Amino acid sequence: MRTIRAAASAAAFLLCTFAANAGVLVPIPPVPGSTSMGAAGINDLNQIAGTFGTSDNLYHGFVGDLNGNYVTFDASAGGTSVHALNNNGYVTGGAFDNPDDFVGKAFVRKPNGAIKLITKDGSAFDGYGDGITNKAVFVGSIYQFADSRISDLLYELGYYGKGHAYQADLVLPFNTYQTRPRGINRYGEVIGYYTDVDHAVNGSYPTSGFVLKNGVATRVVYPDPNAFYVFLNGLNDKGKIVGAWLHVDQTPQHAFVYDFERNRFKLIDVPGETRVTASGINNSGVVTVSAGGKAYIYCPKKKTCPIQSPSAIEVPERWISAAGYPRTVPCKNGCKGPFHPSRTQLDPAAVREAITRDPEIQRELRLPFRP
Repeated sequence: MRTIRAAASAAAFLLCTFAANAGVLVPIPPVPGSTSMGAAGINDLNQIAGTFGTSDNLYHGFVGDLNGNYVTFDASAGGTSVHALNNNGYVTGGAFDNPDDFVGKAFVRKPNGAIKLITKDGSAFDGYGDGITNKAVFVGSIYQFADSRISDLLYELGYYGKGHAYQADLVLPFNTYQTRPRGINRYGEVIGYYTDVDHAVNGSYPTSGFVLKNGVATRVVYPDPNAFYVFLNGLNDKGKIVGAWLHVDQTPQHAFVYDFERNRFKLIDVPGETRVTASGINNSGVVTVSAGGKAYIYCPKKKTCPIQSPSAIEVPERWISAAGYPRTVPCKNGCKGPFHPSRTQLDPAAVREAITRDPEIQRELRLPFRP
């Protein structure tokens, strides 16, 4: 009997431990009249911002609270893609002149609703605004190409900005023609991903994540041989990072929280969905998740989740450790430019093939939430 009681007690303890360590996934109310929706940024006030689609095949921005009290906006008549949000209510993203354009003009939306195109040397540029701090310091991407069609894409450059203006190129010490900074925190740490020219597989270039911290650039890969594309999308001031990895055949896609200091990943699954991404994380560890045209937040602990719902889904805590950091390289001048295309060794045919297959070009950048 003692053995049976001991076993029962142990089982109960394990159950309690599991429940205590489990997080929850909570659906977010859709924007009224939307046909699809994705959450991008989340701030420390638990306000969110993102993109939603409508039946006319246009995409619009929204910002609001977790109860569905949203303000919607259009950065341009051709469509809007929202990427980030800070505590003061500033939103970044891309504004499209034409619904068929691959990429639009980078913008910042002020808390009063005013839209400011991000400028370089006084002119707006093709690209995106991304992660933004409370002091309106942000990162993003600049595109250099003949027009806004995939076949004419040449390079994608990272940059630092402030207010609504470009400040400096962000140049990785890796061999790449596409650099996509996606997040920055108050300490100037930057995360994102890049096309990894040095690790081609069967003539195709994978996507690797990167972390810039203390003057060092670290390449980040997910510990699975099928993880051909690794996207780091957001980080908080505590150094926690969110993103996703995509299978070599471009399905499925798995969202995760990344603990850089311990080099380990925690998966965030959405039952029934095979294309899941995590885009933003605040300082309480609450994460924005998008899957199947729907938006969620993930809370690492149910009891501290800022919103409760009978539709909440318990997510077991599953950490997966990586063997080590595959590459770390010191940056020059904080990884600031200028970028020199001649220093990037490329096979033109491989570049064109990679651009055509690149899931970020097809899906993630234009419509980050779309399955």
